[in-house]
Amino acid sequence: MTHAVFQTIVIPAGVKTADEVEALPGDQRGDCLRAAVASLMELPLEAVPHFVSLPSEQWWDAIEAFFRDRGLLIVWQPLGGNVGGWLPLGIDMMVTGKSPRGDWNHVVIMRDWTLVHDPHPSGDGLAGDPNGAYYLFPLDPAKWAHTDIPLSVANGVHNDREQP
Repeated sequence: MTHAVFQTIVIPAGVKTADEVEALPGDQRGDCLRAAVASLMELPLEAVPHFVSLPSEQWWDAIEAFFRDRGLLIVWQPLGGNVGGWLPLGIDMMVTGKSPRGDWNHVVIMRDWTLVHDPHPSGDGLAGDPNGAYYLFPLDPAKWAHTDIPLSVANGVHNDREQP
């Protein structure tokens, strides 16, 4: 990842629970997901929609459409517990986990279970282990075959790290 983007919207001081975040007007919710997508895709922040400002029943459709328009399928997978999950080696990935600033999730970019980029200005990362990962798969692998983008996810390279 060569294009680190930082979020421009930070959840207001005093907000400490997911319910309080949900109650904020959409344009006041943090935009770590948007900044993580912009970083991963090497786009300016303005080129990525603020997905979580959309009504909760619409944001996932919007992020799927965003990646589909770029020839990618996005899948979110819980990590740990009975569900399992893995992170492929050597690939920058968006992962979710508890925010160190309150009782809600935060999105960062990790590679090999190591923080590569936290879009929050503090750079604090996650409070504990990741609880989910966004996997990207090419819709047409042949179109990606002659690029320098690693296809480890699509080719099934697994990480042997013990899951949280």
